[in-house]
Amino acid sequence: MMLRIGTFSRCGRVSVKALRHYEAIGLLKPAHVDGATGYRSYEPSQLDDLHRLMVLRRARPAVGADSCLLQDDPSPELMRHLLAERRATVARRIDAEQAQLAAIEARIRHLEDAQPTYDIVLREVPAVLVASLRRVVPD
Repeated sequence: MMLRIGTFSRCGRVSVKALRHYEAIGLLKPAHVDGATGYRSYEPSQLDDLHRLMVLRRARPAVGADSCLLQDDPSPELMRHLLAERRATVARRIDAEQAQLAAIEARIRHLEDAQPTYDIVLREVPAVLVASLRRVVPD
């Protein structure tokens, strides 16, 4: 049973555009391309390759570098390592976002608790020559 590109994209939870891109860069070729219509068809077994590609894509910044990993059927240990790296990256990003959220909440509490204050900053500016022109405009 062959799956048309739209059905395959829905099953794999990726866009048709992404599938075409993966085909263009040689990562995931359709099992069959109709010569007359250009319609792409995929085998259901290619969903495993697509899911592996999606894991690699999320774990590493450059998809093109993953083509050898996709073709060589990476070991479970390598996949665990890549996913652990991805988890660490996401955890660092979450920590940074939580720090920003805490700073925003602190600022909101400060605004609610205190009278409005204005931050005044005095800066010295070097002297500059300025030319001006005065005219009286009727009406």
